[in-house]
Amino acid sequence: MVAAFVGALLLCIVPSAVLRVGDPEAWGRIAGLVGLLIAVIAGWWHIRSIKIANIETSAQPSSPN
Repeated sequence: MVAAFVGALLLCIVPSAVLRVGDPEAWGRIAGLVGLLIAVIAGWWHIRSIKIANIETSAQPSSPN
């Protein structure tokens, strides 16, 4: 989580400096980087929740039939 926060912070600080220089294509690159960051965080969160759910279901005792 700390790495994601630092990455998001850098995505806000560095591009603002680039935009001050006047790069007209910067907004597209920034949007791509932010989208990639969001996709990676969402994927990590999804995989994490699947692993937690798998551990919880395997820890439950099976019902005797």
